Order: sequence, then structure tokens, then C-alpha cells
Amino acid sequence: MHFRPGWLSVLLTTLFSTNLMAQVILKPSIGLTELPADSNQICEIPLRLGGGFDTLGYNISDTIPDFTLYDHSGQPFNLKSTLEIGKPVLLVVGSYTCPVFRNHLNELNELQAMFGEEVTIRIVYTVEAHPDTDISPYYGYVNVSQQNLLEGVFYRQPTTYGERRQLVDTMLKNLVTDVPVLIDGPCNNFWVNFQCGPNTAYLIRPDGVIFSKHGWFNQPPENMANDINLLLGNGNGQDSATYDGHFQIELTDDPNVHTEPGTTAYIHATLKNSDLASGVQIDLVKKLESYPEGWNTSLCSDVCYSPTVDSATLYLAPGASQLFTLDFYTTDAEDSGSVVVIFRNHYSSDEEVQQLFKVSTMLEQPGQAKAYPNPTYGEVEVVLNNNLPAGEQLNLYDLAGKRIVYFPLTSDTVHLNLTNLPSGVYILKAGDQAIKIMKL
Repeated sequence: MHFRPGWLSVLLTTLFSTNLMAQVILKPSIGLTELPADSNQICEIPLRLGGGFDTLGYNISDTIPDFTLYDHSGQPFNLKSTLEIGKPVLLVVGSYTCPVFRNHLNELNELQAMFGEEVTIRIVYTVEAHPDTDISPYYGYVNVSQQNLLEGVFYRQPTTYGERRQLVDTMLKNLVTDVPVLIDGPCNNFWVNFQCGPNTAYLIRPDGVIFSKHGWFNQPPENMANDINLLLGNGNGQDSATYDGHFQIELTDDPNVHTEPGTTAYIHATLKNSDLASGVQIDLVKKLESYPEGWNTSLCSDVCYSPTVDSATLYLAPGASQLFTLDFYTTDAEDSGSVVVIFRNHYSSDEEVQQLFKVSTMLEQPGQAKAYPNPTYGEVEVVLNNNLPAGEQLNLYDLAGKRIVYFPLTSDTVHLNLTNLPSGVYILKAGDQAIKIMKL
């Protein structure tokens, strides 16, 4: 049986009783000195590519700086005076356009219910992770994210403090949020100084020293409830996560996708832990990347990583499943590219799957399929060339790479009725033939 190499036991010597008043000596304040005006412009947001949020900025055993931030109603929160009460403080970074933050919000609400009397918990609202139209600071280009597309979360990067505050109000109206929200200042003082990611968490001792840090809040096997119990003296520091499980991978989509030039293609698979008693740690590694200049790819499991991140780790609890997505970001030119992703059991290297993912934006070429009429209001006749092998399958995809219809081919001429589909562009694929069909 494997146990996760733990740092928690080392920290047992730093335990504080919250009944004792610890002297609070923080680093110099990073602001604010007064409530910003709504008209205050948001300062330039630098790119923060490559992830590494577990190690960037302030880490375990570091003393953090003092700061004052305000909530959406203008009420101040000062860290030093809050710590002087004698309780630990938990700060969790978030933004409305960060799907990971939204996915873990219920867990944060549960922590508030469990520990709200013993720990001061706050959300620190920083820059938008996946703004609509604007460049994502974590990717270097526009990346709304598939979950935001599906859930209709489309918001620009605020340009003023007032716009950021209004976006917090919108989030509070649309999401169940039991934890008070602090708003980073116009020049993003918290985000810049802490070098945090879009959902980093800090558990701070009453003396201002970081006791626990999650690069991604509660990303398994990290467990903030366990960390809080340890700090409060309610646990023994034992990490019970085991790693003897075995995983399986099931392709949800065809790994060979055709899409519109300049769009993002999403290829899905499902990772499953087949062991009901033990967890499994899976290494995800991009290899043999072959695509034209300007294209990029991202690994997405419980977290979507920057294109500059070539490897990541995923923990699956006993019997758990997790959707995996490989995102392909294409350019306006017709071209094609591929990536091999290795899925490897971290504690059993002989358990490994290598999967090739391919995307093409070369939609219509001589000798390829033809469709009449195209565009169409519903009825369309598709003519394929006669080089298809017996038993070939016809697939119809939307521009996100999701398969809408598939069936075996019995003829080189196929009649399709798209009347019930929404207006838009679809990709029809059979073998190596693909064609763009526009539904009016």
C-alpha cells in the first residue's frame, strides 16, 4: 500500500492552540489604504503562463504581507487585525469565469459550515481566468473554456474597479456563496504579490505564517478540511490516501476530429479508477506534439492547464471517474496536427496507455465529399468518393468536436435530414473525407 509522501507530519511541531494569542508580525502591507473609486482603472494584467501555482509566490512556512481589501458593499477587511483575534484565516482565490472555482464552491461552503466559528474564511476575487473576447492571463490568448461555453458564462475582463465589483455582484446572485468575498484592488495587489493561480488557497496560522497551501484548492488528494483539523489540533496528520488502484481510459469521442479553422476542438475521454478500495494517481504527459505554428493544446482533467504545461497529475478516489479533455487551439489557416498523450499509473509504470489525438481543419479538398444544397435548411444529399472501405462509419460533429450522429455507410450517396438541428456549421466525416455543412 502506498501513502502519499506527506509534509503534514513535519508541521506537527508548528501547531497552535487557537486559545493562545499569537503575536502577529506580518510583512509590510501591500494595500489598500482606502476604498477604490468605481472609476479607478484596472492596471495592466501581466501574463502568468505555465502554472506552477504550488510553488510560485508565498509558500508553507512563509510569513505573508498585511493587506486591506474591501467586499462588494465597501466594508474593509484587514488581515493583521483579523489575525489578532487569534483565529486562523483561510483565503481562497477565485473568479466567476474560473470553472474550477465554481466546481469547488460547494466544498468551500461546507468548510464555512464546519469551521466558520473557528476559522475566518474569505474568497479573494482576482482577475478573470477565462474572460470572453479578452486574452486569458493564464493562456496568452482568448480561451473561454468549454465549461463556460456550455454554462453560458461569458464576461469580459473588467477595465475598472466598479466593473469588477459589479461582476462580483452578478456572481453572488447566480451562485450559492456562503463565504464573504473580498475584491482585489485596481492594480491587482493581492494577485501580483501572491503570484497565485485562479483557485489557489492559503491556510494561515494566527501568527501570519502559512500552514497549508493548495496550488488548486482541494484538488485531490489535497483536503483542506484535514489541514484545518490538523492546525486546530483535531487530527494526527496521517494522510490516508492510498495509491494502489488501477485506471481505465474510455474514449468518449472519435480521437480524429475535423473542425472549422480558427476554432477550438475538444476531444474527450473518461478516466476510471476500477479499484473500489484504493485511489490511483495518474500522470498525464503530452508527447510527440506535431502541429503548425500558432496552434496549441491544453491538458484538461479536473483542471485545465496552460498550453505551456506538458505534464500534470490527476488523483482518482476509489471507484471514481473523471472526464479528460485535450483542447486543440487552431488558426484560421487550414491545416492538421496531432499529439500523443501518455496516461501512466504513477506508482505502477507498467500500467500505461498511449493515445494519439488528431485534429484537421482541412475541410474540402479535390476528390473529397460533396454536399447539395450547402448551405441547407434541412435536407442535404452527400456524395462520397468510392474509396471508402467496407463497413465505414459516417459521423456528424458540431464545431466543438461533439459527435451528433453516426451510422454505418451502405452507399456512396447519403441523404441527411438536419431539420431538427440548430442553425450553425457542422462537420461531416467518413474515413479520411470531411466536409463542412452549414445549416440555415
